[in-house]
Amino acid sequence: MRKEMDLRVDEFVELWIQVEEEETLNALRAFTDYVKTEVRAKEIQLINPDNTFNTQTFYTKIWEIGEENIILSMRRV
Repeated sequence: MRKEMDLRVDEFVELWIQVEEEETLNALRAFTDYVKTEVRAKEIQLINPDNTFNTQTFYTKIWEIGEENIILSMRRV
């Protein structure tokens, strides 16, 4: 996604992750710091299955992982 957004290697992003399953959300909570480092995110918001958010100012992509759709939305910081 960073390449698709034409981000420089040293640029930071804000990342929002929306999942369908509560179990996936709990797993992501355990690895938030790791994900922040890997994607160079200043902030990560984990969105539970019951909530939605406005992705208008984000680059958004839906990833099918196993049988679950995970929505990743990011923008430059």
